[in-house]
Amino acid sequence: MATKFTEYRGFHISASYYQAADGLTPTVMVSKHRSGGVTERQLTPPGRGFETEEEVFAAGIDYAKAAIDGRVADVDVSGL
Repeated sequence: MATKFTEYRGFHISASYYQAADGLTPTVMVSKHRSGGVTERQLTPPGRGFETEEEVFAAGIDYAKAAIDGRVADVDVSGL
């Protein structure tokens, strides 16, 4: 399993996936590095059954960016 890292608006995003019966399923870790340490939150994007790493990484990273922007209901990472 591979992992892809990126930064967005001061947050670190680590996207990975696991193999489910119906295809690849994304998981994402969003973290914020501060002088007192690192805080993080794991997110589970909707969707499964992706066929390629490119698709599953794009879905995970896009979901994390939407969460950071406040566009995902019931997901708040602003306090990290």
